Amino acid sequence: MWAGRPTFDGLSGSGKSAIARSLEQMLHASGHLTMLLDGSSVRRGLCQDLGFSPEERRERIRRIGEVAKLFADAGEFIEVYVDTPPELCERHDYRGLYSGARAGRIQNVMGVDAPYEPPLAPEIVLAACDSEGRLRSPASLAQSVFDALEQGGYLRDPAIPSLAVCRALQHKHSDGILDYSCL
Repeated sequence: MWAGRPTFDGLSGSGKSAIARSLEQMLHASGHLTMLLDGSSVRRGLCQDLGFSPEERRERIRRIGEVAKLFADAGEFIEVYVDTPPELCERHDYRGLYSGARAGRIQNVMGVDAPYEPPLAPEIVLAACDSEGRLRSPASLAQSVFDALEQGGYLRDPAIPSLAVCRALQHKHSDGILDYSCL
């Protein structure tokens, strides 16, 4: 179990999803329960009716905020900013977002014709490129997040039951069935 919930911020194509998937694998391999809420899947499902206008962006953020509230009860959020140069993001434009914006087919794309505002005080900043300008791998960036979570005390021994499980054990019925309704 772990108390920190990393949330990744950065331009489209900055590597957020790849880093998050790699981090999820690391956490899972070390015995931690994980759940990945990816922006692309949210856009295809929860927000498929929304475009890129400022109003639609606000509504997307509102909806994601409501989902995030559901996760918030399980621990605090740790903001991770993936600092990737815009030209690299544009090169990784597998969805055609930047090319569509440049061709005038898509409006209000952050980093093209809408401003992108990096987070003011993220807990973790990942420089996507090393000091020589080479792109770092998603696995190495995920390892940086994993290490920061570990050093910050957000990860704990998954063999130790969580407080919620301990409470359920205290409410064990006489027939030996655990009462999880108290959680």
